[in-house]
Amino acid sequence: MALEKQKFQKLALASGLIGLILPVVGIVLAYYPGFIWLNNDLSDFGLYQPAFNWCLIFSGLFMAFFFLNLPPEMSAFINQLTRALFLLTCASLALLGFFPKNSPFGLHHNIAYVLFLLFPLVLILIAKDFKKKLEPASNFTLIILIAFLIVWLTHYFLKKIYGYSGLALPEFFSLALALLWIYVLVFKYFRPRHF
Repeated sequence: MALEKQKFQKLALASGLIGLILPVVGIVLAYYPGFIWLNNDLSDFGLYQPAFNWCLIFSGLFMAFFFLNLPPEMSAFINQLTRALFLLTCASLALLGFFPKNSPFGLHHNIAYVLFLLFPLVLILIAKDFKKKLEPASNFTLIILIAFLIVWLTHYFLKKIYGYSGLALPEFFSLALALLWIYVLVFKYFRPRHF
């Protein structure tokens, strides 16, 4: 029984990493020569290659599975509000793939706003939750949050100065920060034995 639980926990942790790598796989599969990082959004890949949208959908599902099956050492620190908002963040990621950029009523853009507003909020709440018992993980989460805010503020100011229209770079850097955050939390602070 303990061995089965350990295997399931490994599967959940691996799904968190796979969930964050899938959008990168989608970018690689969907990349096309006309894509300009300063003038396009990552969502533009989904207009040319449906594989990108599927990668977003499965990424959200894998991340939700990961979060619902966190190891006890990690889940013990996270309160119910944080859990609900993290799952809503995962759902937003999956829905971005389900409703591509050309969806009616601006659904895709509204879901993207929700995702990019929820992610920093979740980081704040997780940092607060971890602060009680695991200060290094809390501090690392705050560093990721600050980097996330710097990426988007830099984008905003450079966009005003140079007038480019795309979001691909801050979206990609946000993805990279999320991947780094999950990787470090799982493998440095909450790595289960024999993983």
